[in-house]
Amino acid sequence: MADGSNFTPYFVAETSFGVTPLTPTFTPIPFSTFTLAESRDSIESANIKAGRFASKPVLGGTQVGGDINVDLTYGDFDPFIEAAMGGTWTADELKAGSLRRSFTIPGFQSDLVGAEKYRVFRGMNINTFSLSVTTDAIITAVFGCIGKEEKFEDLSGETFNSASSAATFDSFSGSILEGGSSIGTVTEVSITLDNGMTRKPTIFTGKEAAEPSQGLSKVTGNLTVYFENKTLREKYLNSTDSSIEFTIANSQGSYTFTMPIVTYTSGQPDIQGPDAITLSMAFEATFDPSEGSHLIITRASA
Repeated sequence: MADGSNFTPYFVAETSFGVTPLTPTFTPIPFSTFTLAESRDSIESANIKAGRFASKPVLGGTQVGGDINVDLTYGDFDPFIEAAMGGTWTADELKAGSLRRSFTIPGFQSDLVGAEKYRVFRGMNINTFSLSVTTDAIITAVFGCIGKEEKFEDLSGETFNSASSAATFDSFSGSILEGGSSIGTVTEVSITLDNGMTRKPTIFTGKEAAEPSQGLSKVTGNLTVYFENKTLREKYLNSTDSSIEFTIANSQGSYTFTMPIVTYTSGQPDIQGPDAITLSMAFEATFDPSEGSHLIITRASA
């Protein structure tokens, strides 16, 4: 019987979609939950036959995807963040672009035997990247993946790096600016980058998934503050653009997430009872021509 405590996912970058390098060195992925899997829709003939029985279903084309949920650490997930952004880390700065990157992600199940130990996912693109910072909590991230195939293969002869010892980030260390000014009443900030990737089916090419299409790059998020004045509420009411920049830090390094232009799309101070009133502001970050991106991520080692 397999247990989650005996499961370790790894990754290696591919140079061609869905093709594992000939001599790969796999890097472990620290994770909290892992839901990558291949699935297929069921298709069925509509013909009515004698006996009133439905036709045997046929499995359709493959769909490979799922989420890797993690507690964020410094450095461990930089390749995934880079792939989600579609850019390239340059002098420790990352802006959004259109570069496509894919990964082979094998999951190693140490309490099984033989080829059953390795469940291998190929052609995995990072379609979404979400980050959540809440009070009294470890900072979490989710990488939403879409890819080509899932297979059981024996990878026992390959090279696997050791597990990371990087420390997690928490919500006690860092800073945040709204509209260029410090704001100390924040209870939550979250962002989601979505590349709009979708499965791309074709005819007469088998059931294996092709490289997914790439849609628009979109950044949305939420900023929740204690309701103390009219400033943020009026930015929403008056459709006034603003900016958000926040930094997370620990003993090993920091990341700064800068959104030069944000538009608040909702936000009202609902009264739910006698406790402190909060204002939850949904926002969307839009492209800044002067920066060449809607989101800029900067990293700095300690």
